[in-house]
Amino acid sequence: EALIGSEMAKDYILSVGDTIDIISASGSFERGFKPQKTTFTIKGIYKTGYYEYDSKMVIVPISTGQKMVGYDNAVTGVAVKVRNFFDADKVAKKIDADLKEFYSVMPWMLFDRNFFQALHTEKLMLALILSFIILIAALNIASSQIIFVKDKRRDIAIIKTLGLRPSNVAKVFFLEGAIIGIIGTVLGVIFGILLANYVNEALESIRIILQLIVNFIWFIPSKISAGISIPIVPDFFPSDIYYVSGGLPSIIHTSQVIMVAGISFLLSVLFAIIPAYIASRYKPAEVLRYE
Repeated sequence: EALIGSEMAKDYILSVGDTIDIISASGSFERGFKPQKTTFTIKGIYKTGYYEYDSKMVIVPISTGQKMVGYDNAVTGVAVKVRNFFDADKVAKKIDADLKEFYSVMPWMLFDRNFFQALHTEKLMLALILSFIILIAALNIASSQIIFVKDKRRDIAIIKTLGLRPSNVAKVFFLEGAIIGIIGTVLGVIFGILLANYVNEALESIRIILQLIVNFIWFIPSKISAGISIPIVPDFFPSDIYYVSGGLPSIIHTSQVIMVAGISFLLSVLFAIIPAYIASRYKPAEVLRYE
């Protein structure tokens, strides 16, 4: 009996109750190796979410595995589960020291070092892109407020003539920029959390819409010539490239949401100072000279 991964079941069109043949090499370097075929009945399909495991790993009883590779009562490796998987490197060093380096001890971070390093680099790039997006949004708030101040310079001059101090004028436009920042941050957090919770559904909807557009554009050419086929819009996150099965995983960290929201609001408030300062510097006599 054996368990297979969800991606393997999909690739080979397998289901519970089907049989598979596994060919292994049994023997030793001294005696030589010979191929051995073993027939298994699929008793279950597992899913880890990691494409490499779900597409390539078959789980069998340990006694069966020992017979397949010619091991009487031995194993090629032992997996150790720790409470906090981020402490795996520390635990590995301790085990390595306790075993006097007789065995090779490797934490999970080193199995796919290049993959995890690529994920780390990608996360840094996403943070950089997010920072630029927030900066552009803050600049848009400042530019729209500056244009609004210039359009209202006659009204500003009149109320300053009536006795309103420059500091009070600055407060009005500063508060307006701050209110825009608060509303934008709150709406951004709400829609961001909703998108994070339903990211795969949103991506699939976009893919379906793009496929409909492609079908509409290529419908007539495909009917005119039999050699022209309608292109298929691929998945945005294919499993064999991004090593994840079942869609893009999404985890919401409250601390990161609060940090991004705080930075967004702070930048919008800082950029609101510019139009507020410009409004406070208007001189009524110069603005109303030709009125």
